[in-house]
Amino acid sequence: MSDCGELSLLLVSANVGTIFEQPDRLITPWLEEFCAKINREEPDFVALHCQEVGGKSYMTGMDFVEKFVEQLLNSPKLSDYSRVRGYLDEDYETKTEFTALGSMYLVHNRVSDAAMWDFSGSRFHPIADKEIKVENLRQDPFHKKLKYPPDFFPQFPWSRKGHIITRWRLRNRVVDMVNVHLFHDASNLESVGQSPSIYVGNRARALRHTLQKIQDLGLREAPLF
Repeated sequence: MSDCGELSLLLVSANVGTIFEQPDRLITPWLEEFCAKINREEPDFVALHCQEVGGKSYMTGMDFVEKFVEQLLNSPKLSDYSRVRGYLDEDYETKTEFTALGSMYLVHNRVSDAAMWDFSGSRFHPIADKEIKVENLRQDPFHKKLKYPPDFFPQFPWSRKGHIITRWRLRNRVVDMVNVHLFHDASNLESVGQSPSIYVGNRARALRHTLQKIQDLGLREAPLF
């Protein structure tokens, strides 16, 4: 496949909270199925957007994130993906910024032109190796992470909701990748009290906020996933 030809993508979004609550039973089979899917499809680019990394009991669940990452990167089924970038928000002690989001990206060896946007330097940088960031995410210039403001949580406590934005150039095509975790229905009784429910309004407001943040970056428009 030519670098000027088509670009095949595998885009996966998953709430992984449960696998970190039962790590010994669920991490390995979940990753085996995920890697088998990649092996079958052989896409040029894989985006894995995870929500609730570490699970509900994230103070203990975060201990298993390293196992999750190591098993993924060491899978023999991913031997053709030598370029990887990952951003995993483990910093639960910084309550004002903690989102528990995890974004991981894999680039197939046949894609010669793969680069990430540097939001600080305003230019693309080629990707040539594997790197997973779990600390000092605020200092990393290749992604934008945001936790939704407290006033977005009028009915329930301020929780791990927000987004991570990255921009990629693949085969001379620019795409934006956005990992977003919106609000769930905290109460079924509350959700049926009116239509649309108050939770629908909260999700719509948060999504508009994310889209506005992307627009505020001042970059030329690109396909958004």
